[in-house]
Amino acid sequence: MIFSRTQDILTYDGTIEGYFTILYHIFLTKRIPEAIVVDELVETNLFSEVKAFATVLEEFTVISKKIETISEECLYYVYTAFLNSTKNKEMMILKYIFDCFKYKKKINQMKHLETVIAVHKLERQVTLEAHRLKGFLRFQVLFNDVLYAEITPDHNVLSLIIVHFKQRFMMEKWMIHDKTRGIICLYDSKNIYFEDASNLEVDKLINSHEEEFYQQLWKDYFENIAIKERTNKRCQLLFMPRRYWKNMLETKGS
Repeated sequence: MIFSRTQDILTYDGTIEGYFTILYHIFLTKRIPEAIVVDELVETNLFSEVKAFATVLEEFTVISKKIETISEECLYYVYTAFLNSTKNKEMMILKYIFDCFKYKKKINQMKHLETVIAVHKLERQVTLEAHRLKGFLRFQVLFNDVLYAEITPDHNVLSLIIVHFKQRFMMEKWMIHDKTRGIICLYDSKNIYFEDASNLEVDKLINSHEEEFYQQLWKDYFENIAIKERTNKRCQLLFMPRRYWKNMLETKGS
């Protein structure tokens, strides 16, 4: 399969469905673009033509099934790497997909390939942050006894952590708010929903009296459980990076 290179810049809506729609057209036309970027992040130049693509779910399904025919592992790496916020991830993943079709099921064993190294690095960064947030996420109680938590992750990991909290708080109603991306995950003790939360104001909904009591209780526990003589700030930062502190009750304002 011979592909030609172009100076086109292809844009999409930032979703995996939109990205796969672009991949569908790349394989259909056999033309590799200069770049693939989210609509609002596009930077034009004199030599490139910008082409915007609307998401087509049928085309998303075709590409998804094509990658899955190679192996479910390839589809996993593509999907998880896509959740990374690294600039130019789209072209990295595209090159990886080309190698997936070339080397088939052996692709992820070929650790020397630059495409594999790049995509596996993207995947590790995403899964590491998802793992950390399962431990660092802190819920507050709203006035209607709904649990609410804020996160500001580097990567789009919300979809990776919700299964953990659904299993852990199966009978509760809760919300996890990704303030970086302005989206919120809602769980009503039965179903999960994703909603836009760009203008959400939660402070007014917090059950101030009872919540303040339990917050202070947790702060007191955190401060008194530690042995001061064995405090190791360097070790603490290694296992609990400072960028997560602003959303953790026990370290907020530190």
